[in-house]
Amino acid sequence: MAFASLKKGKTMAANYGPPKVPGTGEIKPPKGAGPKPSTPVTSSYSGDLEGLSDSPVARSAEILSLIRQGRFEVPIVFLTTSKGPLRARLAVTGRALTVDGVRVSMTEQDQTLAADTLGAHLLTPFLVDEIWKRADVRLEPKTQAWYGGPGGDGSMGTKRRVFDYNEIVEKELGEVPPEKLVASEGKDWVIDGYAFTPAGRIKGTNYGWHRKNGKPVQGLGRVHNLAHTDYSQLFRFVSSVVSLSEDDGQTWRDATFTELVSSPKLFPLVSYERLPAARHPGVGGIAV
Repeated sequence: MAFASLKKGKTMAANYGPPKVPGTGEIKPPKGAGPKPSTPVTSSYSGDLEGLSDSPVARSAEILSLIRQGRFEVPIVFLTTSKGPLRARLAVTGRALTVDGVRVSMTEQDQTLAADTLGAHLLTPFLVDEIWKRADVRLEPKTQAWYGGPGGDGSMGTKRRVFDYNEIVEKELGEVPPEKLVASEGKDWVIDGYAFTPAGRIKGTNYGWHRKNGKPVQGLGRVHNLAHTDYSQLFRFVSSVVSLSEDDGQTWRDATFTELVSSPKLFPLVSYERLPAARHPGVGGIAV
């Protein structure tokens, strides 16, 4: 299923104005706050995804296969960013991707490969922040404890954890229409400059899950490898094809997300820093 065929929602407007890093002219996201675990729940889910592997890595690969078969749901909204006379109109996920109605967790590697299939890219930290600022609905993060003790699974990544957490978000979200932009369902795997360093080539970067005060539960996290996932690592993305104006919106042309993020002039429309590419260099496969 091509990205262009996914359901589209309403246009969202965004303003550019994050804090600069002193002495560099570049920009940084806010620091995160530590999670406060809440009480475990037991979901009532009993659908087809029960047949997926309980191994987080194996299950992530199975979910990638389902996405490649077109077995997923995700609403699309449009986000407009600006800096001076520059404008970018971006198609982004209005909320986390689901498979059979379940918010699925995936590794950064498999999310990147899924984004390739959809003609898309992972979000940058800048876009995670912009989506939160412009969201119609901002959820309060419901962090979940490591399940230990009697009856606990001792894991953050089993499928039961995924089902439990999905039910928590569903209850909080309620009957929000699909055209509404939703923020803080979970964390994002993001693409940033660290991926293009020797150490970052084998690491994933996760970020986000903002609280209602604007502080993310997860600051820029760089401790996990590309094969890590847990219940909170959900899947959002931005289309690889964008619309660009360089004259205050008077005229527009087609551009690519890669062109924007790698341009010294255009990168502030989509990123806190200029990147050499829009795809993690440590992920194999061929981008499409």
